[in-house]
Amino acid sequence: MLLFGIFLTCFSYVLADDPIITLPDGQIRGIAATTDRNKVPFYAYLGIPFAAPPVGNLRFQPPQSPEKWDGIFDAKTNSKICYQVAREIKGETEDCLYINVYTPELIYLSFYYIYGGAFIHGYAMIGLQRPEFMLEQNIVLVTVNYRVGPFGFLSTGDTVIPGNMGLKDQQFGLKWVQQNIHLFGGDPNQVTIMGQSAGGASVTYQILSPSSAGLFRAAISESASALCDWAYQRNARDVAYGIAAEIDSSFTSDRSSEDLLQFLQSVDASAIDNNSDTYKAFAPVIEVAHDGAMITESMYEAVANGRINKVPLLIGINSEEEISLAASKYYTYVLNC
Repeated sequence: MLLFGIFLTCFSYVLADDPIITLPDGQIRGIAATTDRNKVPFYAYLGIPFAAPPVGNLRFQPPQSPEKWDGIFDAKTNSKICYQVAREIKGETEDCLYINVYTPELIYLSFYYIYGGAFIHGYAMIGLQRPEFMLEQNIVLVTVNYRVGPFGFLSTGDTVIPGNMGLKDQQFGLKWVQQNIHLFGGDPNQVTIMGQSAGGASVTYQILSPSSAGLFRAAISESASALCDWAYQRNARDVAYGIAAEIDSSFTSDRSSEDLLQFLQSVDASAIDNNSDTYKAFAPVIEVAHDGAMITESMYEAVANGRINKVPLLIGINSEEEISLAASKYYTYVLNC
């Protein structure tokens, strides 16, 4: 998200080594650093827990508040990465709901960025170097992990596993920003969300979701929207039962949704991850109406009838995206939106 504004009086500390901030959940200790290019000073608070680990009976469920902690939490690394589909990356874990805040010294224009990756891979920035350009433009950058693949977008098409856990993680991060960004120099009333590819589609899903109303004031969507055909998961229930059958061939589609949830919550997360690459089309779904739902009607109908969060939106494409694949005679990419 982008947080626009100049907030010269919001910090309760000055630039110093190992700066400490007191959040509602506990204290965090960050890093005082400078950019490599122009030596601009900034703070980084990495790997802050913004939700409870989505493990055990919280697997395939909406994010929940984390437990408060005693002492000072060292927010100096952000090595946690949500399980990726068809990719083995060091640090993959189900316990991955962490948020990062990078903030410059004086002027606090801020982004809340949602990464892309076709809803099956991607993760928040790692380390201190990647956000350098934004920090040198006096921008506060917030990046957030959200669940992808089956952990983020598996659905039984009913209220047992309604789906869209990844979108709900993003929304939960937005709520965290509303509650905490002033402690980092930001203004909760000046939040703009930004994303590219699946992140861009996610931005527009947040615009479409009534439950995201008031969490941001503007949006930027690059190279995607919720109207792209690949940004909507079809046959989600078949995919969910297919994964269960890949893990245990005796699990058949005549079993109930409750049986499926119990089974998938009982197996090791690696079993789900190892069998998810058969199905690479995980994405948001239209949920049945219930408390906590993100999207309950056709995206086209919502847009056509103006049932959206009416905020300024900048939308476009990234020039020459994936240009390296153009030379391959085996690859055809169609952006169907």
